[in-house]
Amino acid sequence: YMPTAELENTGNLELLIDGHSDINVALSGNGVEIPVEIVDLDIKSFSVSKKATVSKDSVISVGLTVKNSGLTEGSAPATIIGVQNGEVIYTQTLNVTDGVGKDSTSYTFQSYIPDKSGEIVWTATITDSDPDVDVATKTTTVKP
Repeated sequence: YMPTAELENTGNLELLIDGHSDINVALSGNGVEIPVEIVDLDIKSFSVSKKATVSKDSVISVGLTVKNSGLTEGSAPATIIGVQNGEVIYTQTLNVTDGVGKDSTSYTFQSYIPDKSGEIVWTATITDSDPDVDVATKTTTVKP
């Protein structure tokens, strides 16, 4: 039985005995989707420093933990963007990976030292071959 779609398939089994149609058996079955082996790296956690002070040269740490929910090994680009007062002040991309069946893998991105006050909105995105959206956001409040 090799269905071509995830639909219900029906048919009839006819048993011939001595050239005569003696038994008819109704059959039905459902096709199942065959899992596609793709890299599916999901954001397990995303972290940045919550507060910073310009006058103290505070360092904002940026970290990302990923989990491979897919069926195959592979990597994908993870991009972190920081926007402060409507201006992109930080962009970094790393290729990230996590083994199938592992708990997760953590990455530390380049830290950032703010030079002006105002809220920084951070966005982490993973661009893998799975169609789900892998995005997380965090905020850092920067004081003078």
